[in-house]
Amino acid sequence: MTPEQQKKAAIDFMLTLERGDEPALRNMTAQNFTFELMTPIPGAPGLMEREVFLTTLPQMLKGLLPKGFNFTFGQAISEGPHVSLQGTCDTVTAGGKKYNNRYHWYFRFAGDKLENAREYFDSFHTAQVMSP
Repeated sequence: MTPEQQKKAAIDFMLTLERGDEPALRNMTAQNFTFELMTPIPGAPGLMEREVFLTTLPQMLKGLLPKGFNFTFGQAISEGPHVSLQGTCDTVTAGGKKYNNRYHWYFRFAGDKLENAREYFDSFHTAQVMSP
């Protein structure tokens, strides 16, 4: 993949996760795919292997944010198999609270499949907004 194709694939992955499209996510990820939440949230696993990621995270996110994240993507850098992507979200939680967070994602590709994704975000803001 070219650097531009990798940057587009990283954005497509995040939009597909937002939609909760498990078959498409399965197609985008390598068998050894891992997803890591780099900023801890109580009760959420930090590291998810592919099957756990595919069968839990999309549904969990739909329940927490039924209107999606409404992502806006910023700077994207691609070098070798690595992509760095910045973004924000602006949405409302299932409980009616405004949720607007900032993100940094790291992606590592193996050919045209994602092998690893890491998500960094403001966990304090998330805890404040998602708590009952």
